[in-house]
Amino acid sequence: MKDHKLKILCISTLSLAALLFSLGSRAAEQVKIPENHCAPRTDSKRYVDTHFSTSYPRTVVFECTYDCRVNGRLVDVVGTKYVTVRNMQEDATDTGCQGVKVKKVSWGWDFDGVEPFYAYQTAMPEVKRFAFENISQKNATETKLLTELKSNLQQVTDAYKKVGWGQFKDASDVMDKIIAQLPGNTTLLDKYIKQIVDKGGDVSLDGTGLSLVLVNLKSSAAWRIPSHLF
Repeated sequence: MKDHKLKILCISTLSLAALLFSLGSRAAEQVKIPENHCAPRTDSKRYVDTHFSTSYPRTVVFECTYDCRVNGRLVDVVGTKYVTVRNMQEDATDTGCQGVKVKKVSWGWDFDGVEPFYAYQTAMPEVKRFAFENISQKNATETKLLTELKSNLQQVTDAYKKVGWGQFKDASDVMDKIIAQLPGNTTLLDKYIKQIVDKGGDVSLDGTGLSLVLVNLKSSAAWRIPSHLF
């Protein structure tokens, strides 16, 4: 009986989400999409691989169509998301098209609008590929993100300098050089990002300063990493 009720509740939740996202598609059409940004067509979501009858946690794979503005025109890009959900709340909040906002209401979750996102700031391989192949990284959004990265790396390297020895000193020495170039010059940043790519994104701490640098960049500079290549 418990499983039966859960199944009915899941179906109801999915039906409500489908209705809300369909109704929200008109709102999406009215959203102003900035240059080099994408916004989802909220009625385009299509499940690719998921099993609603299985218990949590479960993997959900779905596609959405995105309108991406490049050089003043909109281009359609289909992106695939792979999400692991562990409970019903994550089912409601984590399985929407990127850029779709939801809000908590008395009966569950409701559509709360669409927020365009910078095309590079995604984990969807198709959208990531589109960004790297079609959008110049010489733009205002990129400069803003690089400035924020500089500040974030400075905080990390200041902490490493307080330790002042071994791998922490080695890492802070490298990061100081990267920081000194940002935001105008990304030569060193790109050099270390290439090492992340060469490793297929598989970087982990191994007691060296280099591993500290790569782990930090994989997290804080994720938008600049062409993750669609691995």
